[in-house]
This record gives sequence, structure tokens and C-alpha cells, in this order.
Amino acid sequence: MERHPDDWYRRNAYTYWQESQEAAADFMHCEQEDLVFVENTTTGINTVLKCCPYKPGDILMYTTLTFRPVAYTCQATADLFKGVQFFEMEIEFPISSEDEICEKYEDFFKSNPNTKIAIIDAITSPSAVVMPLKRLVDLCHRYGVMAVVDGAHAVGTLPVNLTELGADVFTVSTGMLMAQAVSTKWLFTPRGCGMLYVKREHHTWVHPLVTCWCHGLSLDKQFFQVATRDQTPFTTSPNMHLNSYQRIGGMDKIIGYASSLATEAHEYILKKLKAEPLQIPL
Repeated sequence: MERHPDDWYRRNAYTYWQESQEAAADFMHCEQEDLVFVENTTTGINTVLKCCPYKPGDILMYTTLTFRPVAYTCQATADLFKGVQFFEMEIEFPISSEDEICEKYEDFFKSNPNTKIAIIDAITSPSAVVMPLKRLVDLCHRYGVMAVVDGAHAVGTLPVNLTELGADVFTVSTGMLMAQAVSTKWLFTPRGCGMLYVKREHHTWVHPLVTCWCHGLSLDKQFFQVATRDQTPFTTSPNMHLNSYQRIGGMDKIIGYASSLATEAHEYILKKLKAEPLQIPL
């Protein structure tokens, strides 16, 4: 890209982008055309919320466990569109079961029939609650609510099959981020690499936050050419990172190994502190 920028942008970059798309879509179990690259989860959430067609009275719903920049995005979006509201649903600890979480969402939808979008965390940050994702997505659709999933901490930690999940939007950060000495992005791609999945029926209204040369073309091409941003984090993903998961045994092996370590550490800490485990979804 640096030595031959014209050759890169005009001839090669889109081929590399598509190769990365193919590898990422295979990893996430979805159609290649429905998955594009963005810098991170926050960018993905901002893109969808600020492009969505609203009408007065529509509600953006998130919870007290929602990542704060995502909550602020709901608030900022409501400020942009006349009559759009935001609502923070409270989830208190201890959480007794997945049923409790689902009942809270359903009660909210029954009481607020104008809910347009529900933000659902796959794994909450920083409280690390594994949410009943599939049940919540199905619940959203039962009440005509768009399910937008913040999957920032899920991919590489939990099995993700976007076709089976059926969410309207799923966005994830895959670039390694060191936050307070804890790695929180589990595919270990270069920094500034994330993915945005958009169900086919929403392609017509989802656009990059920055309008550029490919405006009005396919979702894929619009997100490929967003000004002259650095595309190398996206185009290096397949060989450097996604394929490495397969070389060391695949997701089942990785999750099995990591889960056994987490369980061992959990039991050790409980014993040392003489504490009781929280009854939260695991």
C-alpha cells in the first residue's frame, strides 16, 4: 500500500478485502455479502443506529449492563431524530437464571410496543454475563423489535453461527486491545479491525458513516472504500488470524481448553475467598 498506492487501491485491495470477507463469513457462518469490515464494535453500532429509518415515538432500548459508549450512542441518536426516545432497562445482581433476563425483556416489550431497536450484549462488559442470546433475538422478533447484538467479546470466546442466530445486526471487534492489562478482543487481528453483519433485508438503509465514492452501490463496496483509510487490518485477517484458529484445532478445541482453565480458576478463587458463586447465566 505504501510503495504502490495506486496499484493497491485500484487493482489489489478489493481482491484482498473479498478474500478476508470470505474467510470471516466462513468463520461466522453467514453469507459473505452480509458481512463487512469496520474499525470496531462501537463504529458498527453507531453506523446502524444513525442510519436506521425512525418515526416519532420509536424507542431505543439498552440495559444497565450495556457498554457505556453504546448506551451513549443510543442517547446521541435520539437527539438526532425528532421524537425518538431511549430507555435504559435495569438488570440487577444477583441474576437468578436466563429466564429472569428474558422475562425482563418481554415485560419491557409488552409495556413499550414502540420499541424499534433492542441492544443485546452477547457477553456484557465489564460484568461478563453471558446473555441468553438466541432466546433474546427470538423474543425481539416476536414483538417486532430489531435485534442489534454487541458481540465485542463473543467471537473467539463462544461459538457464533450468525445464520442460526438470526439477529438483524451483529457487530464485533476482533483487533487485539490491551485494556488494564487484559486482552479483550479474542481473534487477535491487528488493531482497528472489526466486523459488521447486517441481515439482507436491512442492506438498503445501512451505509458507512463516511459517504464516499461507492455511495449507492452494494453494502460490500460502500464499506470497502471509505475514503483512504488503512485497509491492511482487514485484508491481513484471513492468513494471519482466522486460519490460525483452524491450525491449532478449531473453535471447539480452543473453547474447551479455555473453559477448563476458567472453571479451574473460578473454583480456586471461590475456595480461597470462601465465597458463593453468583447465579448468573454461564
